[in-house]
Amino acid sequence: MFKVMIADDESWIRKGLKAMIEWERLNLECDSEAVDGLEALQMAEERMPDILITDIRMPGIDGLRLAEKMLRIAPRLKVIIVSGYSDFQYAKRAIQLDAIDYILKPINPAELNKTIEKAAAKLSLEMQEKTASGHLAVVLERLAGDICRCGDLPSARKFCEALKLQGIEPGEAAALLIHYDEDQYDVQAITGLLERAAAAWGTAGRRLIIWERSPQ
Repeated sequence: MFKVMIADDESWIRKGLKAMIEWERLNLECDSEAVDGLEALQMAEERMPDILITDIRMPGIDGLRLAEKMLRIAPRLKVIIVSGYSDFQYAKRAIQLDAIDYILKPINPAELNKTIEKAAAKLSLEMQEKTASGHLAVVLERLAGDICRCGDLPSARKFCEALKLQGIEPGEAAALLIHYDEDQYDVQAITGLLERAAAAWGTAGRRLIIWERSPQ
């Protein structure tokens, strides 16, 4: 369930937004309400909402500055701007902030719910990609170990397939295997070795993949 914050200095607007949103269908909860940008920002640091629905003109911090500051705290936050002003500069700034939409008042309930549904879908997709990426990292490490131990060709093919799932073409990547005496481990020496190896291989424009494997 995703958490929604509503920020608007008009109480009747906040109540209207809460009444319009199809909370149960969209699997959302109204986690917090703020009467101005400053209160919203203070609450955000504790609440960490997933979706922000904010008016533009509010006392203290306006909606656009609020969105900008909150995105620094929570980069995956999805922002929905509501405003009574069809000002091009406002809309342009909302686009720069990658807002999901810029909705004009009076608010159409169907448009609002469609926009929120889009925001929730983006959040779900990002969570799935993050989970998949974590699994892929484990798979890559295991396959790399198999290749290093016995030069296993099937593992090498699977390794290349897993790289592609992470958006890396095998031919565009360089792999480096380092073996060292753990008792004489020196961070600066190893770092220097990596830098020299990368420079010698001419890996500019290529991704350098490094695994550090302990004896355990």
